[in-house]
Amino acid sequence: MAATTGTGSDRAIDRIAVGLGCDGRRELGPECWALCAGTEPRFVLKRRPRSFMQCESAFRLLQGVSDPDGLLNRPFALESDDSCYYITERFVPGGTDPSRGRPLMPALFARLARFHLANRGPGPVRSMYSDGAGFPTVREMLEAEFAYHEGF
Repeated sequence: MAATTGTGSDRAIDRIAVGLGCDGRRELGPECWALCAGTEPRFVLKRRPRSFMQCESAFRLLQGVSDPDGLLNRPFALESDDSCYYITERFVPGGTDPSRGRPLMPALFARLARFHLANRGPGPVRSMYSDGAGFPTVREMLEAEFAYHEGF
């Protein structure tokens, strides 16, 4: 991979890619890239600002959860510098078109229910949309998430 003359954050992304044997990257969305070997995507790298403090606790949490059905694509690396977190996970090919996967939904939600039953935790309920805020009940968390998404 050619040296990037961009920001320190761009150089960090290139350093991570090279360390994983990748020689290119393709933007997947805001602050998200596929790290590629040739044209083949191998990993996904997400960049989040240091103010997104739940990155560290979410990474630790995901390493310890029980996932017998293999639902999770666990991040395997979390790095940081003065301004950003860099989260790396393996690339999973496919799309997110719900109409194509509709017949699979009942089985998927049954597996998701088993996952959540196996990973119940004490304390407040948290969501990736709540910026670290905890809620006493799932209902209150869902109400906050609905309110958040209604703004889009």
